[in-house]
Amino acid sequence: MIEKLSSKDPEFKEAVEHYQQQDDFAVQISELRKELGLTQQQLADKVRVPQSTIARWETGDGNITIKKYGKDC
Repeated sequence: MIEKLSSKDPEFKEAVEHYQQQDDFAVQISELRKELGLTQQQLADKVRVPQSTIARWETGDGNITIKKYGKDC
């Protein structure tokens, strides 16, 4: 059904692709964190965000924004 709707409606297709990408990122973040042996809190400390943000990223409920820190910003 999703494929059928996607082929007929470009905006729907774009939305489906966006949410699929979010889900892919969620899985990758969670897997990498676990491979590194980090808790959500430890990862949060490293990337300077609250632990709740990591939890949202890992469930696909939050948009990921990247902030640059340092003299090159």
